[in-house]
Amino acid sequence: MDLIRLGRNAIKRNWTRTAIALAATALAAWMLVVSNMIPRGYPWGVGQAERAFIGGDLVIWPLPGPISPGSGESLALIPWEGLDWQSHALYYLHHLPDEGYVSGSGEVWRAFDSTAIEELLRDVSGIEAVEPYVAIPCFVGSTEAILRARDPLETETYPLSMDRFAVDGQYPHASGGPGMPVLLPNFGGLEHSLVGTSVDLRVPEVFVRDDIVSAMSGGGDISGHFRLGLDWDRGATVQLEVCGKYRVDTNDILARDAVGPSIDSPTTRGPDYWDRPEVFVTREVFDTILSKTRGSPSLADLPTYEVLVSLSRMSEASAITDEIVKRLGGNFAVYAVPELRKVKTSGSALRFQETGAERLIRFQSFLLSGVIVTGSAYIMLVQEKKKIGLLRVIGATSKDVMVYVLTIVSYVAVLGAAIGFAAAKVLSIWALFASEITIGEWLHQTALDFVSVFGMSLGISLILGAIVGIWAARIPSAEVLKRE
Repeated sequence: MDLIRLGRNAIKRNWTRTAIALAATALAAWMLVVSNMIPRGYPWGVGQAERAFIGGDLVIWPLPGPISPGSGESLALIPWEGLDWQSHALYYLHHLPDEGYVSGSGEVWRAFDSTAIEELLRDVSGIEAVEPYVAIPCFVGSTEAILRARDPLETETYPLSMDRFAVDGQYPHASGGPGMPVLLPNFGGLEHSLVGTSVDLRVPEVFVRDDIVSAMSGGGDISGHFRLGLDWDRGATVQLEVCGKYRVDTNDILARDAVGPSIDSPTTRGPDYWDRPEVFVTREVFDTILSKTRGSPSLADLPTYEVLVSLSRMSEASAITDEIVKRLGGNFAVYAVPELRKVKTSGSALRFQETGAERLIRFQSFLLSGVIVTGSAYIMLVQEKKKIGLLRVIGATSKDVMVYVLTIVSYVAVLGAAIGFAAAKVLSIWALFASEITIGEWLHQTALDFVSVFGMSLGISLILGAIVGIWAARIPSAEVLKRE
């Protein structure tokens, strides 16, 4: 007795009801594949100029990460105590001074030793470089600015150099010469300083306070708690040579082979210029400037409030962010620069979604489709109880009836999953052109999606179908004698 063939024929005879179950399964499969495709990262060009300028694709701040629902942590609203020169946090998150931030551990904004973080992230796949953000406040003449230490070699992970942003002159390169070159912004009151002229730079003495270590962390944090103090009375004034002026359009998207200022890059929107007055010198010059003050530590001993992470490919940004958060724990926040750009532009607060929530949504969608498939099969069997009774009369066992039921649900589950999987994979081909995903990686993800889609669709449908099969297997042969 070919009960598998009978099951296929039953599906064809009840095509309207079968179509609904197919649509539900196809939608669940489509959602799973697309959800794996979209959140992986960002297209290659998103925020490219801004990422290259600040020196990283991801930023790490000493802020607590999102609080997990049901974690049992007591929440506290912590007032913001940070300053603009300490990091890029205030540039992107304007609401911090007014609203503060929520912490479950009582952590405060603090400086930290970046070497421990660099060591923890050393073997994370996809990370090209981990660099501390090194900056102090300064005055160029009478204009307030931020002095940053950054070597030109730190931009080698990008398809452009800092010279790309120079509207006049060039980025200061380590030359070993007697002068101390500086790159100035071509805005904010410094646009009148000409390349080739000298400017007076006033910096404060910087001192490190570690007296809050025991009070705030109990010695348990991976990188310590510090604060940087400033003393302008014990500072110094040095003379620097203007080697270049810069202006950055953060909407700029460069061609993949852009390596210098001669490349014309397409712009998708009007210009949106970076307006944070950062003054750039090499690390060697920065260390020399610190040594001119009375008691400032060397650059190597200076804690930081921000770490910048450069990635080999933005297409893996989400996965790498998750891995960094896992390694650093809940006392550090990790954000992608494109995400921060969106927050700054929209003025909205950062929104968090736990990775587990996405997996739960996927499972629920397949569970719902399995219920629909099984419900459709149940209604079909209720209408065919007389037929099942007839099968029992001619010798069908309970096992045979179970095979008949599972054939119905499995065929619908597999066919629906195939339709949704194929439709989503055709759509996902754009990822090959919109990001840096290779064909090999796309095929690997396709194989993983195939296993997930068909495994979940078929597995859930068979489990629920077995429940209906147990009911159907108990239909007696006497059912054939009942009148409709």
